[in-house]
Amino acid sequence: HTNQITRTRNELSRHFEGRINLIRKEELSRLQEMAKIYENLLAPTQPDGPAVIRQILRANLAQDPKLNAKVFKYISVTNQAVIIRSLLTGEDIDAELYKNIIQNHRKTMTADAIKLEENETP
Repeated sequence: HTNQITRTRNELSRHFEGRINLIRKEELSRLQEMAKIYENLLAPTQPDGPAVIRQILRANLAQDPKLNAKVFKYISVTNQAVIIRSLLTGEDIDAELYKNIIQNHRKTMTADAIKLEENETP
């Protein structure tokens, strides 16, 4: 009887871990897809790309304050810079949105992202 309970518990645990991994993979896929959309919106052929992205970022902020930072880490550094520049320059400066992205981006950084290169000094 005890062995059956142990086996059942282990089986449920494996099933639960499998579901968690599936959910993580699905979230990763969605975040990467959103990042690709942002990258495409920032293409030179797209009119008003930064303005459209700003509207998307604002909508995301209302839905989930951490969502922008999660997507941000899958956007190229060049396009991250374009987005940041668009938030902090011009008539429509949006320091609140910038602050939210940067604060949450720091929280989502992995250890690999903050390691110094061999020739860098802190």
